[in-house]
Amino acid sequence: MQSIYKIKDSGVLTFYLGANYIGSPEGTWYITAKQYIKEAILQVEKKLELMLREEKTPIKTDDHVEEDSTPLLNNILHREYQSLIGMLQWAVMLCRVDICYTVSSMSRFYAVPREGHLTRVLRIWGYLKKYPDRAISINNTSPEDEEEITQKTIIDFASQYSYAKEEVDSGPIFRGMRPEEPT
Repeated sequence: MQSIYKIKDSGVLTFYLGANYIGSPEGTWYITAKQYIKEAILQVEKKLELMLREEKTPIKTDDHVEEDSTPLLNNILHREYQSLIGMLQWAVMLCRVDICYTVSSMSRFYAVPREGHLTRVLRIWGYLKKYPDRAISINNTSPEDEEEITQKTIIDFASQYSYAKEEVDSGPIFRGMRPEEPT
């Protein structure tokens, strides 16, 4: 690529699009969104004029968000809800897969959120406030020998299930798929 384009070496990658990269190219990398999350939390608290409470989980156990019947949000809070969801989706894209399910669940109400939905989204932010430094680690050392991995994963089902026989239906799956035999 250097023969075609002028490439500037900016050194070891440490920060890009909101993600912090810690480690070395020869070993293990850690990708974290700690800086993005801390700045986003300050922004959320300032915008909504509240102090987020730290939470141990992103959503309560057995919470049924689809059954929420609280009042609909007004236009201003509706836009704030959408903004909060967008920021959370970016955190998931960076490295916070631990909130992926919860953010996805709350994204379903993007068009018509209720007060209870906003409370739940703020709980996700409270969870991020308590645990801002979660990271993904990537070890770039060579994987095990491919043949060794293949040998480990081969399981001999024939010896375990010697009595098993595959049953194949020779009849039509749906009416009209095969021509009817004359009677």
